[in-house]
Amino acid sequence: MIGQDFVDLYNAGEVIFVANAGHLQKPVTASNFLTETTTQLFSHHTMKEESFKVDAFQERDDTGILGRMTDILGNSMSTSKVSIDRNSDILVGDPTLGLKVDVVGGRGPDEFYKKDIYDLKQTILSLNNETSDGSSIHSDLWSQNLIDSYTKSDNYLTMLENVDGSSLFSNSNDLGTQFQMVLRLIKLRESREVNRDSFAVSIGGFDTHFDLKSVLNEKLTMIGSVLKGFRDELVDLGVWDGVTIVVTSEFGRTVTPNTSAGTDHGWGGHHIILGGK
Repeated sequence: MIGQDFVDLYNAGEVIFVANAGHLQKPVTASNFLTETTTQLFSHHTMKEESFKVDAFQERDDTGILGRMTDILGNSMSTSKVSIDRNSDILVGDPTLGLKVDVVGGRGPDEFYKKDIYDLKQTILSLNNETSDGSSIHSDLWSQNLIDSYTKSDNYLTMLENVDGSSLFSNSNDLGTQFQMVLRLIKLRESREVNRDSFAVSIGGFDTHFDLKSVLNEKLTMIGSVLKGFRDELVDLGVWDGVTIVVTSEFGRTVTPNTSAGTDHGWGGHHIILGGK
């Protein structure tokens, strides 16, 4: 069910599997977990948040685990945080440091007013460049964020124009498209003046209340194919030994199947870690 690509990576000593690990604030039993935990252990939304934050005691509840790690790396390195297609709380770091999360589409950033037949782009930028003694801090901040976002998107578009993805894995599925963009951004690491990147990608479709075997077989085969192709590209680039990929899930499934050939919400999730030697 897990697919030959995962088998090959495991046999090469480049992947490990972590089973039945999840969020708890304290030791509990089956008889008292409902009253002794404050987290909704079987809620998709809540457990996804917990897996992103890894902050059981809510000491830094406004940040994600990868964001905090990147903040620390930023003390001695040039870092970036990039989420593909959608924002991800796992990348959110200390807001006082000012290192924002860039959201880049899997097929590239959206161009600001691409078909600007009325010259609205220049008008909007001009309006948001204006300040006066009566300008409020809120309006100035909003305008600056707009201009910064436009400038950064334009820079991404320019850099990505001449950088291709990979023929070693498909971009016909959502995960493949996201990893193609990650690969292109890694190829641009020198142009971007970054020596430590943190990326976040995500896919859904694992809520297997129905037909678990066929769904998981299709999903894991696809994930393995994308990861193996991505790995092979990074080996060719000579950077695989400097990359770590962590695949997480918010929770697992029940051991006992339901009546629809599926399983229901469990607790501990299963995770995959792979990287170079």
